Amino acid sequence: MGANDMIIWTPLASGIYSKKSVYFEAANAEPITTPKLQRVGALPLREILQRRGLLADTVTCSHCGEAETAAHVFLHCRFTKRIWKALLLSNPTDPDTLDSFKQATANSGMICLPPSGVIQPSNHLRSPTAIDQEAVICQTDGAWKPKNGDMDFGWIFLDSTGQTLEQGSSTEPYVASALMAETITIREALLQARMLHYSKICIRSDNHVLIKALNSKQRPVEIYGLTLDIETLSSQQFFFIPRSLNNSAD
Repeated sequence: MGANDMIIWTPLASGIYSKKSVYFEAANAEPITTPKLQRVGALPLREILQRRGLLADTVTCSHCGEAETAAHVFLHCRFTKRIWKALLLSNPTDPDTLDSFKQATANSGMICLPPSGVIQPSNHLRSPTAIDQEAVICQTDGAWKPKNGDMDFGWIFLDSTGQTLEQGSSTEPYVASALMAETITIREALLQARMLHYSKICIRSDNHVLIKALNSKQRPVEIYGLTLDIETLSSQQFFFIPRSLNNSAD
């Protein structure tokens, strides 16, 4: 449809990246290390390498000069203590009170909190309050069949007095969801409007989730590309109407 390609963040339904979502994704991700390296005893610490005859020289920590043991690297090194102090934990932990890294990981009170920061209050964007009197009104409605993914949809164009200008209907196979079906319906109606040379369109739909997404520009991942297509078409307004007032588009 001519819209520019965009990068979206798939872990969130909005497609918008956030640091908080990265934290939760990392917390639930599978370990990327081999099973061997997931054991502290398999880490190439200087103490372990020397014990296995793989290191003949010093076994001291490069940061502070003390013996490089697992407890030192993960708990007692002055460099490590700075990291412990900076961690956002539900129960702050003093590494000096712990004897081993195993004891630290077994501490059930060590729950890492999401990154902190300034959260801007959300704007509850609503539909426009007034219809452009020069706009052609377009009511749309789509019916999705979850068993086979088929959808039936229709649209009707009305003038400012409510008189019918044009109307039509169509079908589409392999549609993933009801929300996608309603979005396809609006896009197809706008394509028809372009062919009819309607430059200003007022869209009316009984899908509240879709209308809210179109007015707020917060595109759900599921319909991201379709909403971009819609934005590239005619000048539009989007209004929610109750299903009982949308019979003409059925």
